[in-house]
Amino acid sequence: MPEPPWSDLATRRLAGRAWPRQAFRLIAQPPDLDATGRGELSRLLQVQAAPTAFIDALGEAAVDLLRLESTRLRRPVFLDVTAINYGNSPGQKHVLPRLHATLVGRMVEVRGTGTVSDEQLRQDRPPNLEGGMMVALSNVRFGKRNDDVKVTQMGLIEVGISIPAGATGFFGEQTRSAYAEWQRKLGFTGSAADGFPGCSSLAKLGARTGFAVDCRHPGAITKGAVRFSKNSGVATGKPTARQFAEQACDRTGAPRSWVTGVDNGANLLTLMLRESTFTPNAVNPDDSNATGPVQVDGARLNCSRGYAQVIPSTFAANHQAGTSDRIYDPVANVAAAINYIWRRYGDISRVQQANPHRDPAPY
Repeated sequence: MPEPPWSDLATRRLAGRAWPRQAFRLIAQPPDLDATGRGELSRLLQVQAAPTAFIDALGEAAVDLLRLESTRLRRPVFLDVTAINYGNSPGQKHVLPRLHATLVGRMVEVRGTGTVSDEQLRQDRPPNLEGGMMVALSNVRFGKRNDDVKVTQMGLIEVGISIPAGATGFFGEQTRSAYAEWQRKLGFTGSAADGFPGCSSLAKLGARTGFAVDCRHPGAITKGAVRFSKNSGVATGKPTARQFAEQACDRTGAPRSWVTGVDNGANLLTLMLRESTFTPNAVNPDDSNATGPVQVDGARLNCSRGYAQVIPSTFAANHQAGTSDRIYDPVANVAAAINYIWRRYGDISRVQQANPHRDPAPY
């Protein structure tokens, strides 16, 4: 197998480590490491007399490589290889969780490439990743704060784009501006370089900086799974609508300013007022969507329904995990509308129907 591109300094530092150089040579291989190589590494690991010391040395090796080389350690391959037959040896089953935690922890310390969950460590299995951290596009949205935003910010910084506040994990105006610069670097112009991530641009950033992207919406259901029973005992009016809108924001991760109003005044309550006059069981039997067979609510399949007047296909594609599959359910309905706005517009500030200072318009 070819040697990894170590620098002279890295070679000198690694040569002094008290662990098989062959193992590290295999660890540095690409993700398509063949069965022979996987078996070789598995055997090297099993013959260690002091597995704890060996694990610590691997962690130090990861630090050396990541600090001295541009080559990224192929963590998922390494974890997958070590899982082969390694946990079967008496008294050594505890080694795998520590190996995961030590090596990944070292990588996080140096490059912030991600973490392995406690549940994965308990199950002694590697994370389901390809080429590094897996980032969900649905998490990298304006106004959200999470680890996927932080990984994206670190990627932007790595390709030379400045974010004054650094990788904070919050997607605000600085990150939007930085991401727009990335989109322009890719050749996007106009509204296509608006700073709101799409699947293509985020995947290209991941390919450059070492993370994979999942562009699927995690809570999506099939259109056939949508139910049409109406609410019972839910009051109409703005106070009740506000409570449900706040709950929907909490479920989706949208900031509460989507309820009170963002910088240009756009807010969910204006959208809900215009769409349904704050009526959770509202249905539109007359617009162009009113097609298909009649459902249990007496309306045709594709009618717009609920607070935000979403149609079944939009509700299904943007369904928020953990909410009801009833399209009239207040939280589920508004949550699906929020996810739809993120996917189509990037932020509620760009939705005319939500802006009380502009004329009503379909969204």
